Amino acid sequence: MSEPLFRPGTDADIDQVAELLHLHMNRKVPPAVFRRLMDYGWAGEKPHVGMVAEANGEIVGFHGNVYSTRFIEGAPRLFGSFTSLYVHRDWRGHDLGLKMMRTYEERPDVTYTVFDPSKRVHGILESCGFRDLDTHRRVWTPDGRAGDVEVTEGIDRIGPRVSAEEQRYLLDHRDMKAFPVLLSGDAGEVLTFFLRQDRGDHGFCHDLIYTGDPARLAAMIDAAAPRILGGEPRARLLADERFFAGHATGGAREPLRYRRMVRRADPALPDWRVDHLYTETLLIGLKLG
Repeated sequence: MSEPLFRPGTDADIDQVAELLHLHMNRKVPPAVFRRLMDYGWAGEKPHVGMVAEANGEIVGFHGNVYSTRFIEGAPRLFGSFTSLYVHRDWRGHDLGLKMMRTYEERPDVTYTVFDPSKRVHGILESCGFRDLDTHRRVWTPDGRAGDVEVTEGIDRIGPRVSAEEQRYLLDHRDMKAFPVLLSGDAGEVLTFFLRQDRGDHGFCHDLIYTGDPARLAAMIDAAAPRILGGEPRARLLADERFFAGHATGGAREPLRYRRMVRRADPALPDWRVDHLYTETLLIGLKLG
């Protein structure tokens, strides 16, 4: 075997990578679905489609990353959300996965995330500087009492009331399962996004995946939760604690079932800014644990 070459993947690699992941990682997932993790439409810097390991002219390993640029306090900040990590069985035992992941250390300005990683990669992630974003979340059920908070849904109704940057978030996620909800009350207004999924025995879940203001969210979420859940007896509203940035709120506290991990950029962003927009969760309709 020749020594593998590690390099950034390009658009020309997308078809070969998608076929590799379909044939050898998960045949139940069509190549077209894997393509979405590399060929997405939003604007911003896209350093590459992921890192590849190449040997004898063929791609034998891939580590995916979905990139997005946000303008935070007037400055562009680059995010990278880890996706697939796969090494062909013939090349396992050579630390290709770790070596591909290490290449990301060349970009200390990028906030890298991985949500719900499998246990087999926890050690690799930790060795690459990843740490937990959260360990607990808050949970609301429909039996609470709705308060004096207006809940507005629909891009056309919300768009004129939010910033230009948040208008971009609305448009970029229009065709995904990211549902925008604008909360309005005495505390002001705040844009949120929810992922809505029926998870069988775990109920119909409304996962908070973005907030524009933790203080306003904390002030209104208890009153808004019954309206958001709509009286559906199986419904639950779930929100990782970082989205409240330490502000007091209600809801039952429970440990997260899966890890939310981050390798913070330099300079680091507040943890509540590290959300689930522009990630594989939305690109291919995954569930949050």
